Amino acid sequence: MTFRQSQASAHLEKRMQDTFNQESAALRRGSGRGPIPRAYLNRAIDFIDRSEVLAKVLEWDTASRKSAAGRKSYIDARAVLVLILLHFQLGYGANYQHIADSLEYALNAEDLTLLNITNVSSDREDWYKRFCRATHRLIAVMDPHPGPRRHRLDAAEYAAALANFSPEHLARIDWLCESLVHTSVRHLPKDLWDKYTGNVAVDATLVCTAGFPNPTDQSEKRANADFSSGRYRREGAHDGQGATTDKAGFELETGSMVWPNPGENGLYPSLITSVSFHKPGEVRREGLKVVTSHNKLGAAHGLVIVDRAYNNSKADNFQRPLRLAGHEFVFDYKEHDHGKQDNYEDLLLVDGFWYVRWMPVDLITAWADWRYSRISYAAAAKLSDARAPYAMIPKGRPDADGFQRFTYPLAGTYLAIDPDTLKRVKPITARSLTVPMTTKGLKHLQKYPYRSPAWLGHMGMRSLVESSNKTLKDHNFEDLRNIGKRSGRGFAFQYLAATMAAVSSNLRKISQFFLTEATTLAGGKLTRQRRRKGPDNQLLPTVDPANRARPPS
Repeated sequence: MTFRQSQASAHLEKRMQDTFNQESAALRRGSGRGPIPRAYLNRAIDFIDRSEVLAKVLEWDTASRKSAAGRKSYIDARAVLVLILLHFQLGYGANYQHIADSLEYALNAEDLTLLNITNVSSDREDWYKRFCRATHRLIAVMDPHPGPRRHRLDAAEYAAALANFSPEHLARIDWLCESLVHTSVRHLPKDLWDKYTGNVAVDATLVCTAGFPNPTDQSEKRANADFSSGRYRREGAHDGQGATTDKAGFELETGSMVWPNPGENGLYPSLITSVSFHKPGEVRREGLKVVTSHNKLGAAHGLVIVDRAYNNSKADNFQRPLRLAGHEFVFDYKEHDHGKQDNYEDLLLVDGFWYVRWMPVDLITAWADWRYSRISYAAAAKLSDARAPYAMIPKGRPDADGFQRFTYPLAGTYLAIDPDTLKRVKPITARSLTVPMTTKGLKHLQKYPYRSPAWLGHMGMRSLVESSNKTLKDHNFEDLRNIGKRSGRGFAFQYLAATMAAVSSNLRKISQFFLTEATTLAGGKLTRQRRRKGPDNQLLPTVDPANRARPPS
């Protein structure tokens, strides 16, 4: 400690004693919020050890070192990951200051031994610096955007930082975050996982960072010390264009488990199964990336439920590869995408579903007319319901090439109108037809007729991913909205912190599901386990009130 620092410390102590009659260390010890619950610590340690990411991190670290020289490490990568997860579980987030408080005041010698942390004589400031250095070492081996983050870069510095982008390091942190999320999902017992049919909903949420948003013009000086952060706007594609309301940050893309059918919410908890991270608005292939990661868990390839941002992408970046993988879709449309979207032989693709071509025009344009306020919602719904007799009947699921076989509706069950002459005709059709993945129609094709009861029910389950993302940011849970609970700067740190929040959320949801399940099995409130122990130091069994000894009558 320098003379200036010692003078400052003495001044602090005098202030504290004169004002509160307490030492500053005693009050800091109180801010540590007491001992860390051993159950949470053990769970965090067990989780990181089960994730199997440490061997790969050690391999990356060894490959990056030129020699064994350098400052001695008191905290290794395992302890960093455990401490970040632990503090998210406790509601404190990845805040360096609070983790330093825990290391100094809340974790005892036995806890530090479990973490393999070298316990040497030190103070809180030492722990703070050690944890910062250890975190920086971990981030460095998987940071795709390395560069200085202690000042705002000028145009030349920013250009140099962009040139240092590492696809290899992006693949590393993607793998690590995927491994952590998948490990949390695999905590789900097999009997619950076996009920899952593979339906997944995907959505993105803003992860704000401190400071002003960076300018969109790359030739300008950065406005934020985190040069890798982007600009977010609420409207449109979320890519900030320079408005004063834009926010600095990234987007976390998540995939969440969805029930097999609407209302079947008691089968298993809706967990986050996959994540990706990017600048706001830079969503190209991110949805594909999330679903591809989700599929590595081994579940069936079910429905993909998304909002208009995803089906507005190019088919080759989302719909085509996922349909070839066996997925079908549920999504909405923009105004100009309604109505007739494609045709194949004597079929029309209308609002994502195949119909015979003899359907009246007012039925074809029903939802487009509603979108453009030409008719009411009730009128559009009535016309849409009238499409049912014209609908092709799917036979099974799409095949390995994405082709789908359909059966024609019976002639005579619908009023056939020639689209050219607008006159009534007697259609002659085959019994069935196989429809290939047409280039134009693939972008809009989905599982259920638009706004049918099945569509509404399944589209409603998209709220599961929205609710999941909202819970991540809730101050009662992981509080990802709170910038102060994420101390580090840069893409890699924010990605890791957001992933740990997702992991913490999954573990909490699994525990809560167990509690709800047990309460349901008990038919109401659970009976508290007895705490009294017998001579063998084992908990005494709960006694059924009906079998208790009664006084003589």
